[in-house]
Amino acid sequence: LGKQKYLECKEKHRNLIVNKFSNISLELFDAIQTSLPEEIQKNVYYHFNEYYIITQNNNTYYFDFYIDKLKYVIEFYGDYWHLNPLKYKSDELVSYKGKEQVLPKEKWAEDKKRLDEITNEGYTIQVVWESDYKNNKDKIVDTLVSDIIQRWRKLDDKNRLLGS
Repeated sequence: LGKQKYLECKEKHRNLIVNKFSNISLELFDAIQTSLPEEIQKNVYYHFNEYYIITQNNNTYYFDFYIDKLKYVIEFYGDYWHLNPLKYKSDELVSYKGKEQVLPKEKWAEDKKRLDEITNEGYTIQVVWESDYKNNKDKIVDTLVSDIIQRWRKLDDKNRLLGS
């Protein structure tokens, strides 16, 4: 009975994760992952092996895309879900998630608080807006992959100097 309950919970969590990620975000993360050297790929967490932290303030944050060892996070901001400032006015009420009216500036403040807290925990965060990615897929992927590889090399150099 215990194993059956475990498998049911695991499947329920898996379904939540599947529904959490948009197809376009998975396209981006798959493109990044497959462009990285195998050594780095082994340290990537996203989709089914999602990564999370519990901060000093006791908040739990899940990352869209995470590279262990680098403490490198990529967050994919959907234009609707994060109320892209290029598409929404800060003080104009917006029907959000089909149930409530929100001011975009409140959502932006909430997102900023989350990013600030994660950064204060020592993580590097890159935010990719859905519309930016749609308009320039190759450049976004190339820029992120180059940044990740450069940071990985610096970490390797540092570890070699320290003899680790």
